[in-house]
Amino acid sequence: MEAIELSNNLLQNPTFPAISQIIALAATGRSRTRQGDPGSEAVLDEALEMATQTGSLQYLGLVSAARAEAAWLAGNPDGVMAEARAVYDLAVNKQHPWFEGELAFWCWKAGVEVTIYNWMAKPFILQIASEWRQAAAEWEQMGCPYEQARALADGDSEAQITALNIFERLGAHPAAEETRQKLQAAGASKVPHQPRHSTRQNPFSLTDRQVDILALLIEGLSNTQITSRLHISPKTADHHVSAILSRLDVHSREAAAQLARQHPYFNNK
Repeated sequence: MEAIELSNNLLQNPTFPAISQIIALAATGRSRTRQGDPGSEAVLDEALEMATQTGSLQYLGLVSAARAEAAWLAGNPDGVMAEARAVYDLAVNKQHPWFEGELAFWCWKAGVEVTIYNWMAKPFILQIASEWRQAAAEWEQMGCPYEQARALADGDSEAQITALNIFERLGAHPAAEETRQKLQAAGASKVPHQPRHSTRQNPFSLTDRQVDILALLIEGLSNTQITSRLHISPKTADHHVSAILSRLDVHSREAAAQLARQHPYFNNK
């Protein structure tokens, strides 16, 4: 969510360099893809058009990887291969560990046998080698929860449930649904239910009550004032505020309010 807001702000800056727009567009497209938001395809199309004009792996690799992931989440393995192979050879020739690693990973996910080079990024080598535990640990150490969950989703049912919970926490609905379906197909027990539709309508995946309370945080109300306004107990108010801070990954009510103010959903309420 923060990546989308930051990228949008940069793209709206008329002085923002054209080549840097490619990075912002790729980040926006990838974030929207992971959240299942509409419009991601158009953003990634624009990113590809601009990246192609540069002819540089720095931009082509970034965009191709994002587009391969989008094709995977759309259930299009042929599209995954087409996007990943577009600059695969260039990444090999340049021996770029991260671009080649991710492009090889997507080819592998699409069912194609790939060559593992020792200079490729370690997490991708581990995932391609089906060492999902070690790959997940690498991603976790680097502070990449989405990629950590993606590695765990290749594991056993317990790991997949952990992955599902991480995806839901991040608002990564397509990956969450894919993992949920995989668990159900395998007959796993205690598969977490899909969040209520109303919970998924706002961009922070909050409950309706949490949306109400976040709106009051935007107004600058204290917990005591929230208690009075919504006719709830102080303990309930404290619980909801703590849950909101956790969901938005911020450490203060002021930071939560500031983040919410920047989003069109709350501007339109």
